[in-house]
Amino acid sequence: MLALSDLKRVSDGMLSRDGLWYTAFMFSSIGMQLLNKGIALSMSSHKFDNCLMIWQNGFAALLTAVIVQMADHLPQGTRSTLRMQPVTSPHIRRLFLPSVNFVLMLFCSLKALRFLHIATIVVARNFCACAIAAGEKIVFGRDVAPRAWVSVGVCVVGSIIYAFNDLNFHWEGYAWQGLNSGLFIIGQLYEKWAMTTTTDQTPLGVSFIKNMWSLPIAIALALGFGEHSHWPSAAAALTGPLAVLIGLSGLGCFCLSITYMTLYKLSHPTSITVAANLNKVLTIIVAQAIFGGSLGAFQSLGLAICIAGSAWYSYECSKPKPESSKRA
Repeated sequence: MLALSDLKRVSDGMLSRDGLWYTAFMFSSIGMQLLNKGIALSMSSHKFDNCLMIWQNGFAALLTAVIVQMADHLPQGTRSTLRMQPVTSPHIRRLFLPSVNFVLMLFCSLKALRFLHIATIVVARNFCACAIAAGEKIVFGRDVAPRAWVSVGVCVVGSIIYAFNDLNFHWEGYAWQGLNSGLFIIGQLYEKWAMTTTTDQTPLGVSFIKNMWSLPIAIALALGFGEHSHWPSAAAALTGPLAVLIGLSGLGCFCLSITYMTLYKLSHPTSITVAANLNKVLTIIVAQAIFGGSLGAFQSLGLAICIAGSAWYSYECSKPKPESSKRA
């Protein structure tokens, strides 16, 4: 269930400045999923995964640094959006654990994409929203409206229907996705706590620090798993199209972080949630056309129920609280 007013806000925004950012968000969100899926399927060796993360996050950090240096020459409205505060040691210490979790989550995601349909990834991420809702209630004591809990139940039912009818089931893929989902839930809850103490840094600065932290962490993982010894052979096996995909993924990583950060500054959170749900549907449609893979009738039904439940939950949680509850 999507709010008509928010759908109208997203569509009307296509003719405004916000519309340019929503369009960039759509292309970067869908593009990164498709690029990572294409890279995962094209790589002859999985020993290149950490190197891929080093490239993507390193390129995003480099572009961020360039943008910050150019900020004084940008228009006034854009200048304020693309600034960051000086990086201090408390920032670095505070964002270490979220960065470790972030890198491990990306590592598991790349592994899972080798075996699973993108629709399965979308369902798993929607299921995570249910666990995060419960975690926020337990850890932070956040009140969740009764209808929101009903929507969580709908999402769980849809996920179960999808999983039991997944024609592309692969046990290793599900194992990696399970780890990815667990790390995603932990990361969301931890960062919710950590970010409340990071009011002295801009969202762009937080993104930059996390990307910089990810480089030594990914290098340590590569050395720990002995992946560095396979890099020469993996690099020698690179084809032209695969190199292009890898190059574009670095740009996509940067664009996705910038569009997320900018939309949260310029737009209403509900509109962003609606756009994200629409992006999920578009990603599945495009992935089906590019990579193939069949979805059975019950599998498609579970997917539709899961997406509807997630959208309903987003809508219920974004509704303003009654005045009586605010005064209480």
